[in-house]
Amino acid sequence: MVVEYLLLLAIDKKNMTISDLRTHLKQSMLQKDSDRTSVLRMLLAAISYFAMSKNKKDDELTEDDVNEVILKEVKTRRETIEEFEAANDVDRATKEKSELIILEEYAPKLMSNEEILLTVKEILASSDPNIMVGPAMGLVMRQLKGKADPASIQNIVKQVLAK
Repeated sequence: MVVEYLLLLAIDKKNMTISDLRTHLKQSMLQKDSDRTSVLRMLLAAISYFAMSKNKKDDELTEDDVNEVILKEVKTRRETIEEFEAANDVDRATKEKSELIILEEYAPKLMSNEEILLTVKEILASSDPNIMVGPAMGLVMRQLKGKADPASIQNIVKQVLAK
């Protein structure tokens, strides 16, 4: 039974669906893994809220939509950890860190800076040579949303345009 649980948790980060998350939730409940169960319940609630905001049902969301919610939750945890650490609230920061570790298991693999650089150069090569940062970011983000860290994308776009 434990082996099945561990095999189930070998997560394919490219293809996370709501049904996969629900299956992982059921398994974590069977294994009495209260931390993982709590995080997965929170994540499924956030996905449901996202679906409602788009006037869709949970099952109508794409994998990209699910990944967007997961990445948003990861970002929220990181920001919260910083706030708790700044306030010297070690207990709450530790709890958020444990949730972050679990969430990161479900987050899609993000592109490396080298991959981002190649993609940015390719996208901008087919655009106006005098393009400004804002419009360039729009072009790049349409293709890389959810695949790379926005801050990294912005830095690389600025570097490419500066040359």
